[in-house]
Amino acid sequence: MALALGLMSGTSCDGISSALVDFRPRVMRVVGCRTVAYPEPLAQLLRRSRTLTVPHAAQLNILLGEWFAQAALRLLRSTRTPARRVAVIGSHGHTVYHGPRDPIPC
Repeated sequence: MALALGLMSGTSCDGISSALVDFRPRVMRVVGCRTVAYPEPLAQLLRRSRTLTVPHAAQLNILLGEWFAQAALRLLRSTRTPARRVAVIGSHGHTVYHGPRDPIPC
C-alpha cells in the first residue's frame, strides 16, 4: 500500500482541494477528499495575485504554504490517517492564470 496526498488551488480562489489516495498494484482507492475554504480576505488577495509586487507575492507564497499544510493535516485528521503513512505529497500549487485558449495554452 502506498498513500498519496494531493493538493491544489485553482483560479476560482474558493479554497484548497485535497485528496488522499491508496495505490496498490492494479488497484486505486480514494480514501478521502475535501476542500478547505479560504477566508474572504485571502481569496481577494489571491484574485489580485497577478498584480502583486514581488515582495507581496513572496509573502502570499508563505501564507499559502501554511494553508496548504493545514489542508493536508485536516484531510489526514478526517480520514484518521497518521502522517507517517503518507508516501508522497503532490502539490499543484495555486493557479494564478489559466489560459487554455491562448495561442500557447497555459
